[in-house]
Amino acid sequence: MPDHIAIGRWAAAFDALPCAWGAPVGDAVLKRAPEDFYVVEQLPFDLSGEGEHQYVQVRKTGVNTVDVANALARQAGVSARQVGYSGLKDKHAVCEQWFSVALPGRGDVGFTPQPGVDILQVQRHARKLRIGSHRRNAFEIRLHDCTGPREAWDARLHTIARQGFPNYFGAQRFGRGFSNLTAAERLFASPKNRWPRHKRSLALSAARSWLFNAVCAERLQSGCWQMPPVNELWVLEGSRSFFRGEDAAADRARMDAGDIHPSGPLWGRRDAADDDDLAARERAWLMPYDAFCEGLASAGLKMERRALRSLAHDLQWRWTGEASLTLSFTLNTGCFATALLRELASCPEGLDA
Repeated sequence: MPDHIAIGRWAAAFDALPCAWGAPVGDAVLKRAPEDFYVVEQLPFDLSGEGEHQYVQVRKTGVNTVDVANALARQAGVSARQVGYSGLKDKHAVCEQWFSVALPGRGDVGFTPQPGVDILQVQRHARKLRIGSHRRNAFEIRLHDCTGPREAWDARLHTIARQGFPNYFGAQRFGRGFSNLTAAERLFASPKNRWPRHKRSLALSAARSWLFNAVCAERLQSGCWQMPPVNELWVLEGSRSFFRGEDAAADRARMDAGDIHPSGPLWGRRDAADDDDLAARERAWLMPYDAFCEGLASAGLKMERRALRSLAHDLQWRWTGEASLTLSFTLNTGCFATALLRELASCPEGLDA
């Protein structure tokens, strides 16, 4: 049975994450139908047309990414491990997504459509598609029954377009009913127990993401989200590379231009050389989650960094009638559209996510 006390605790903490630009400007309904949330995955490279991997672009509706991968594996007569994809896409949405199928020494497979899955195109390429290898996701999101003055909506969207939004991990990262976080608690309480690889990975990822959100929230509340300290660790836009700030004025100009972003930790083992004022402050903020910090370090994960700010590239919007709003924008891989939406409106979902 689900632990309703744990679910309520995690849900309340997630809902309490502070916003950057004030309270929501109104209410709206998200995902009245899957077509209201349309995502197109963008690869950062051109497919070569040759190689031992057959790439398949699908349009899926109401189907999990893993289910699509398993169906492709069955059709190709290969194991699930020979199917690659770049990221998990929302089930309750329409998503165009790429998969790769390893077929060494074999010709193309004639993949056929499945319920909720259309085949858009197939091409050959030399390398397997790995997690996180796509560059961006393009979104078109329709909100219904929008309340509040339209001028307030437009003003908030202009602010987000200029200055971005907190790069929180969305609720879907933590599983239905925040089950991945309760799993992480069990994992760290009994680290010697054997776990299925997939479930262990989900638990570790959820714990890491929760700690990042906690630091991002503290940075917002302490006023240093967009007023970074001198010893900031900066992340390059669209990259996982980071560096130590040295010239505060120059770094601020680059941040204002959208070239770099202040960062927060993706927790793991910290090198002794990383012990400084910034590290001490982050560790103090995360004292309530000491078991997560220690568990992630003991699991062998290395400390990494993630941008605290996300930019909505090419953000555009249009109103239809009196109360329907359509947004279009692109986000870097790993960024959540729901993190943008929570800066705009209170959006209960019309479908069970």
